[in-house]
Amino acid sequence: MKIVYFTIENFSKKTGITKKILSQVEIWRKLGMDVYLLAFSKGKASIKDEKFFNIVEENSVKLIFSLNINVVTLVNKINPNIIYFRYDAMPFSKTAFYLVNNYPTVVEVQTNDIDEFFLSWIKQNPNLKNIIKYILFRKNRDKFLSQTKALVTVTKELSELEIYKKFRKPMICIPNGIILDNYKILKNPNFYNDKIRFFFIGFGNVPWHGVDLIENIAKRMPEYEFHIVGLQKTSKLNNVIYYGFLDFSEYKKILEKCHICIGSLALHRNNMKEASPLKVREYLALGFPIIIGYTDTAFQNNLPDYVLQVDLTKEIITDEIIDKIKNFALKNKNRVVLHEEVKNFIDMEVLEEERIRFFKKIISVS
Repeated sequence: MKIVYFTIENFSKKTGITKKILSQVEIWRKLGMDVYLLAFSKGKASIKDEKFFNIVEENSVKLIFSLNINVVTLVNKINPNIIYFRYDAMPFSKTAFYLVNNYPTVVEVQTNDIDEFFLSWIKQNPNLKNIIKYILFRKNRDKFLSQTKALVTVTKELSELEIYKKFRKPMICIPNGIILDNYKILKNPNFYNDKIRFFFIGFGNVPWHGVDLIENIAKRMPEYEFHIVGLQKTSKLNNVIYYGFLDFSEYKKILEKCHICIGSLALHRNNMKEASPLKVREYLALGFPIIIGYTDTAFQNNLPDYVLQVDLTKEIITDEIIDKIKNFALKNKNRVVLHEEVKNFIDMEVLEEERIRFFKKIISVS
């Protein structure tokens, strides 16, 4: 089976998303698939793969409204059995419209796109550019998704939303995963025991990360440290340290001194209750217990003792919540989460076999 993986993602930076995409390609090839990766990017990527095509496009308007003849020619030459889109404002791209009209396509859905883009572009930063972006998105979204052959959601909650169900497409839920064997346990309980340190990483100041809530928690817990990577700012609190964007080789030096990792705490601001974030899977693969503010798809039926789920939907940090966090931190300060404990929940080797089976089913009826 020939697969073209099409995404608008910047491969000039190593992020959780780019690592996931490259891992998916790696596993699909191990499963016997012939995979090509096409990425529209704003920077050059140093990936040595003859079937990786990084299309650098600095002009967003050109990216949206112009048909990229080079991409069309390339895809027509490959003549794939299926095109896999990582959905990220894909309706903006004229090139994506061409591909979805000419080849069987499957779209990976990561979020409640309507609410998320409204929150990001209109509610949080309502300038003229963002208003135009949102209008274009709403105009083209349904047209694009209605022409796809199938959808893959990363949570059960997304697969039950009417904004996706209305297209009446074959749909499957496959949570985000990672290649567990690519990670070595980083947490070492024998070091840095002078105080308990928390770690959070998130790129972009998006409201559903809940960094403001982390600050509010830190204010109530001055004896603990909170290290935040991915945001460039300064805290008024002495126990909160921001680092800006760092790649893994840089932030691992901070992370290895920490004890507990924090996932998104305010997913409810995006009108969502469930998620399967890549960063949380990396935390677990590196040996760290986690604190999250949502239901993780992997642990819906059984929450393990190395996961603390806190309810912050009321946006109030109560004494009860602080006590839960402190007790969890004290109990898990020296806890190392082992790979065998999380393999069945987050290992991509297991999850991607199911995705390929779904592709084959879609092709057989196309």
